[in-house]
Amino acid sequence: MKRRQHLQRLYRWLQPLMDLFFPPRCLHCDKVLPGPEQQVWLCQGCRQQLKPLPLSQAKALVLDRLETVYLEHLLVGWEFTPEIRSLVHHLKYQKMPGLGIWLGSRLANRFACELNRLDHLKILPVPLHPIRQREREYNQSLQIARGLVQTLPKLCLLAKGLQRIRATVSQTGLNRQQRRENVTGAFALAEGWKPEGANLLLVDDVVTTGATLNECARVLKAAGASRVWGIAVATPPLDES
Repeated sequence: MKRRQHLQRLYRWLQPLMDLFFPPRCLHCDKVLPGPEQQVWLCQGCRQQLKPLPLSQAKALVLDRLETVYLEHLLVGWEFTPEIRSLVHHLKYQKMPGLGIWLGSRLANRFACELNRLDHLKILPVPLHPIRQREREYNQSLQIARGLVQTLPKLCLLAKGLQRIRATVSQTGLNRQQRRENVTGAFALAEGWKPEGANLLLVDDVVTTGATLNECARVLKAAGASRVWGIAVATPPLDES
């Protein structure tokens, strides 16, 4: 504990020098972020390009196109614009776990009214396979979930409620049927946990066809979960896969 406190004090002392010689930059356009914008990851111009996604559009783009739907509701923060693409890329591949917490906080502020509708809501991140998690060093969906819980403390985080029991190939480039087949049987409940009667919120970074979230919801419903919602940072607005 003392060592951690010492490192935190050292970091605070060095931060002004680091910002002077290596100023923080916008993760999309690379513009230097001045003053209070240092902790928001995007410059003002790029933030203005973010396009919030209406609830009805998330339903039309994802839920209404699933053959069998196990999710009762889906919350999606934004359209998958180039700016959001840059944020997600840095979160997944550039070792920026704090960015996930920030995105989760933004989602919590946007959907606070929706999330407060369900009592005793438990948050489950979509799990990574252990091999993939070792490569990335953290689960980006878990970081987003942590941001949700930090902003809305009444939510309960179940960091290991689900596990990925089968490694899958990337969903990128697969059509709708291939995505569904790719994740079928890939998830299971964590040992010793039963979701009977629970209200659950699945967290992912990007939802395209909804195959991953829907497969997780299927496993949870089969084990007795009462309601299963999904939440994601973004979705492509015109997915035709």
